[in-house]
Amino acid sequence: MIYILHGNDTLASYNRLQLLLNNFQDFEKIKLDEKSEKDEYVMALFGQDLIEENKVIICANFLSAKKVIKKDIANIPEAKPVIFWEKEKINSKFLTNIKAKILIEEFKTPAKIFYFLDSLSHKSKQLMTKLKSLSDEETRSLIWHLSNRVMLLLLAKLNTPIESVNMINGRPLQDWQWDRITKQAQSLDTKVLRKIFHGILKIDFLIKNGNTDLNEKTLISILFLKYIHT
Repeated sequence: MIYILHGNDTLASYNRLQLLLNNFQDFEKIKLDEKSEKDEYVMALFGQDLIEENKVIICANFLSAKKVIKKDIANIPEAKPVIFWEKEKINSKFLTNIKAKILIEEFKTPAKIFYFLDSLSHKSKQLMTKLKSLSDEETRSLIWHLSNRVMLLLLAKLNTPIESVNMINGRPLQDWQWDRITKQAQSLDTKVLRKIFHGILKIDFLIKNGNTDLNEKTLISILFLKYIHT
C-alpha cells in the first residue's frame, strides 16, 4: 500500500503519519528524506536482505524534491508499504492518474487560525474573540501554530535574515509572508514575546503530562490576559 500525506498543516500530517506507523509496529522502519540518494530508496524497496524482515519505508519530502516520479510510484510492489510525507502541498497534476493502489490525504491549515494569529498584537480587541471562534479541530493544533508564530515574531524583532529564518523554520516563507510577520512584530515588545513563548512551552508541558484539567483555549486566554492586556 502506498500513502501520500501532503499539505501545509505539517502538524496534522505528522500526527497522521504517527497513526499510520502504529499499524506497522513490528516492521523495520526505513526513514529517508530529501537529502537521501535515490539509490537508497531503490535498495530499501527492492534490495534482498539476509533476514527477510517486514519493512515500511518513510520518504520525507521525496516528491517535492523530485526524487521519484509517477513511474517510480507505479512500480512499487503492492505488498511493500511506502509512506510519502510531504511538508507542503503537492501539485495536483502529479497526483492524478497514478496507476497504483494509493491513499492520498491533503492537510490544509484551517483559515480561522491564521486570522487569529494575525490578530496577535498589543492590546488587540479581536484576539480573544478570534481565539474563542476556533473549532475543536483548529484547537488541537493551536499550541504548535501559536508557538511557531511567536518564534517568527521574535526572529523578526531580532532582524534575522530571511535565509536564516527559513532554516530555523524548516520550510521557506514567501516574501509577502515575511513582510507581514515583520510588520506584526512592530506592535509587540520583545520581552513580552519571550514571556509568551515561555508560557506556551509551559502550557504544552502541562497538557502533555496531564497536569491540568483546563483546555488549550482557556490556558492561552489566561496567558494573553497576563501579557497582552486585551
